[in-house]
Amino acid sequence: MPHVTLRDGARMHYWDIGRGPACVLLHGFGMHGWMWLPLVAPLALRNRFILPDLRGFGRSHLLPIRKYNALEQHADDLEDLLTALDLKQPALAGMSMGACTSLEYQRRYGFDRVSGYLNIDNPPCVTGKPGWPWGLFGERHLVFRNELRELIADMGEHAPYTRFEELPKTLRGRMWQHLAQFGMDAVENRGLQRLFSLGRFEPLIKRLAGTGQWRVYLDIMRTYAELDHDWRDSVGRTQGKIFRVFAGTHSRLYPIEGQMAFARYVPDVEIVRFEGAGHCVQFDSPALFTRELGRFLDDVHRRPQRVAAEPQRLRA
Repeated sequence: MPHVTLRDGARMHYWDIGRGPACVLLHGFGMHGWMWLPLVAPLALRNRFILPDLRGFGRSHLLPIRKYNALEQHADDLEDLLTALDLKQPALAGMSMGACTSLEYQRRYGFDRVSGYLNIDNPPCVTGKPGWPWGLFGERHLVFRNELRELIADMGEHAPYTRFEELPKTLRGRMWQHLAQFGMDAVENRGLQRLFSLGRFEPLIKRLAGTGQWRVYLDIMRTYAELDHDWRDSVGRTQGKIFRVFAGTHSRLYPIEGQMAFARYVPDVEIVRFEGAGHCVQFDSPALFTRELGRFLDDVHRRPQRVAAEPQRLRA
């Protein structure tokens, strides 16, 4: 299985399928790179897809988060991936946490290395604050953050070396209940909601998500619960690259109004509304997602790319 070695020596797994110009697709929280496979397969005859398992997930599950800000960690890993694979102006797409990673990457490194960016159901600011009511879970943002903080505080009392099975059963149950509800809120399809509800059953979710590095989930939860993630000042610096947004009109995680607000900050952004879809537009409207992804890639590949001076790369 292909891996890239990151700056801290960790080896991150990725999937590499198709042929042609490259597109890097970043998954959301709790997901794996392989979840993109059925969606990109129809496009693989003319596009190459790089589908990493981000640190802490999939076959990269055992890699620890070494930074307090997990999004900075994932952004650094993305830079290392692009460098290791020597990708020439790939398209970049990110969904939810993958979109946050992409926006953090753009703030830290710029978009000189990519040919275009696709932002999937994520606003330019995920932290609710005065004047911005469209953070994660919208009007429920403060309630959600407080619930996360309580869970983090209770789980954080246990030493880093504590095995997941040694945590109190009630505490483990609270975490699975929280993650299952998060998954159910992410989709509108009733069948998928029932599937995500099974996340409450520990034997099943342990096999799917893994618990060998359970503190990674905690580290990422802390990132959303305690830090301010606002890219409105930096997101417009796209240097003429194609910038597209896929937005679920029924997204319960990120209200559609916040995603439509990209038009205030990004010149020439195109916003594609997925009518009736929730946060995971790729699961609620898979055929439309594949079709619009193909259109995005066709548009990116047709646009002549300006050759920019090699930027100074940030190293942490």
